[in-house]
Amino acid sequence: MYAMYLRKSRADKELEALGEGETLSRHKRILTELSQKGGYEIGGIYEEIVSGETIAARPQMQKLLADVEAGRWEGVLVMELERLARGDSIDQGVVARAFKLTGTLIITPAKVYDPLNEFDEEYFEFGLFMSRREYKTINRRLQAGRLASAKEGNFLGRFAPYGYDKVKIENGKGYTLKANDEADAVKLIYDMYVNEGLTAGVIAKKLTELGYKPRNGGELFPTASVREILSNPVYCGKIRWGVRAQRKKVVDGKVVTERPRTDGQLFKGKHDALIPEEMWAAAQERTGKNPKNPIKFELANPFAHILKCRECGRAMILRRNRRGEDYMICANTLCKVSSAPYRVVEEYILEELRNGLNGLILVRSRKQDNTTEINKLRKINAELEKVRAQQNKLYDLLEQEVYTQEIFIDRQIALKEKREALESEAALISSKANKTTNYDRVIKNLTELLESYDTITPAERNKLLTDSVLRIDYFRDRSNRYRQMPITVSVTLDL
Repeated sequence: MYAMYLRKSRADKELEALGEGETLSRHKRILTELSQKGGYEIGGIYEEIVSGETIAARPQMQKLLADVEAGRWEGVLVMELERLARGDSIDQGVVARAFKLTGTLIITPAKVYDPLNEFDEEYFEFGLFMSRREYKTINRRLQAGRLASAKEGNFLGRFAPYGYDKVKIENGKGYTLKANDEADAVKLIYDMYVNEGLTAGVIAKKLTELGYKPRNGGELFPTASVREILSNPVYCGKIRWGVRAQRKKVVDGKVVTERPRTDGQLFKGKHDALIPEEMWAAAQERTGKNPKNPIKFELANPFAHILKCRECGRAMILRRNRRGEDYMICANTLCKVSSAPYRVVEEYILEELRNGLNGLILVRSRKQDNTTEINKLRKINAELEKVRAQQNKLYDLLEQEVYTQEIFIDRQIALKEKREALESEAALISSKANKTTNYDRVIKNLTELLESYDTITPAERNKLLTDSVLRIDYFRDRSNRYRQMPITVSVTLDL
């Protein structure tokens, strides 16, 4: 059984723009013809529709490698070697090792590579090395071209900011911006913030009352959108570059990509400004985001990005109160869910985490020996081998005219359905056998969190939570001074 891997590259997108047709469909057709000529029965297709340098950014590639390491495929059909890996030497080594240790063939229209063959292995590794060099060269040229375009005043963003439309530059290359009907809202935001001294939250409420709506739909104009508009220099006629440049670092042995906010570079844009430059500078002075007076942000809410409102699905945020108690409130001001003191919500969540931890420990202690599952898996794999042999024999019987075309198709469909049912059962048994690993990881993280909760920072608490919890749902029915409703908290663990 063989698999097919399809990935769209930057060069493919350029060819599509020139009218060469949809890349993945064209490649699938070519590889399908190759499988028919070579007698490779395709059992799975992995289509990569995201552009990513590393394996971590390509979920289908991760799935393919997991299946290759499990010995699921005899070979993988791919258009070119570089479609498999263009990342760093570590990623290339991961790919090469997976195929070599399992003896999985790499089949391209030009050549079949056997990783167990010494010469094919060298050619394979050399091909990956050259593809990495080519990727770096292309990326350098691309970034240099984008910087040059920014210096010329062209707009480089994928989507136009609120208040503008993205338009093609007449008689030239690139894009610029053109003001639209949303521009009045932008001018009003700066006027209320700079001249009237209103806060971003109040401005968002006023915009909602005046009938202004966010671009992505909804009735409520988000406070976050107001803050983004107030910090974007595009509205005073500038183009910014390098504000969220990627930076890589190693955390716990893994490469993590960050995009920290920096001052970046500002260039004069070709588009018309919506506000004077002096007004934009005054807005930055008030928010403290000018380079002379930067704000240092430290995470204060340990449940950030995890605690959600059960009613509307929006995040619960920490509202600090200098004169009294801190509160957890729903970010959606139109939501009817009532807020609650932070300390109370925290107690409820910690109690739920303790209950969840105790439950996991109990389940793990009752976990029986997986000898039965292993024996079942062996029987299923033996049955799968019989089905594959029967599928191969079908072609011989068709050629010998023992089977008619109709009988051949019926038998092929029946065997395919039987094989897929066996493969699904095998996958289910394997997942159950490996469940203990997830239990151990979550148990370790929750134990560390609960034991050290009072001595670690909110950011460290959040890190342990995100590594073991998928989400926490919060609900509290509408309360008032005379009718205080109870809090409901439910935790979904990342198992």
